[in-house]
Amino acid sequence: GFSVLAGEIRKLAERSSETASEIGRLVKQIERVIFNGGESSKEAGKIFDSINKDLNVYSNFVHNLHMDVQNQLTSNKEVTHAIERIGTVTKENTMTSEQIEEADRRSSVTFKGRGKHAERSGRGKDDRNRQVIASSENIKTLSVLITNKI
Repeated sequence: GFSVLAGEIRKLAERSSETASEIGRLVKQIERVIFNGGESSKEAGKIFDSINKDLNVYSNFVHNLHMDVQNQLTSNKEVTHAIERIGTVTKENTMTSEQIEEADRRSSVTFKGRGKHAERSGRGKDDRNRQVIASSENIKTLSVLITNKI
């Protein structure tokens, strides 16, 4: 009986040794998986850092683009205002020109043949012509301002 028992203990010791070897092999395999997982996590962290930097660059680009669009909008409003002012000045010049024509028509009828009064009429025309020229200069100035804005 003792030899049978010793044989069983030997078999049990061999199986324990095999099991211990298998456990050791599995532990080493788990260590490799954990190490590789840690390396993968480090690599994923680097990738996320790179993505974060790229997103910051993109965010700055979008912000700068927004600011440029706002500046362009402001410039467009200024140009629109200048164009509206040109329209107003043009209308004023048209009205002034029509008034000059009407005054000229009246003065030539009224002062026809009166020497001294005809000279006064001529001076009045000169004043009106100066007004028209001044208005034209205003239009030129506005045109230059608009050209510089564009």
